[in-house]
Amino acid sequence: MQVVITSGEGVTGALIRWYTWSWAAHAGFVLDDGTILDATPALGVANHPKVAGGVVRRFAVKCPSGVAEDAVAWARRQVGDPYDWSAIYGMAWRRDWHRPGKWFCSELVARAFEVAGCPLLCSAQMDRVTPRDLLMSPLLREVGT
Repeated sequence: MQVVITSGEGVTGALIRWYTWSWAAHAGFVLDDGTILDATPALGVANHPKVAGGVVRRFAVKCPSGVAEDAVAWARRQVGDPYDWSAIYGMAWRRDWHRPGKWFCSELVARAFEVAGCPLLCSAQMDRVTPRDLLMSPLLREVGT
């Protein structure tokens, strides 16, 4: 398993990049079979056959053995949950945006690792996690594309 961070696509990706002053607009998991587990506006939390986005960077997560598997298992239990549109709107007003049962891509990744016992960021930041924030985690190590 790897974490993937991309530049995203379309208007939503452009808005996220603009609001966060970053090239990064989307995050998800690359599973061992090569499929992607993430949260998207079109499908909410779901599996996809491939990574989408212009810039694509992959990262290993430095955490104890078994944590990554636990994080993915938790994220898989969220499949079918809707996309958290309030996260997109929240960027414009700089407010706390997480809503239980709805997920923005980077919220899903961060929460999965927090639940698995290896938070990627300070837990005080967990309700406000953008793809750019994930890039600043000291636990992510780029492994290539």
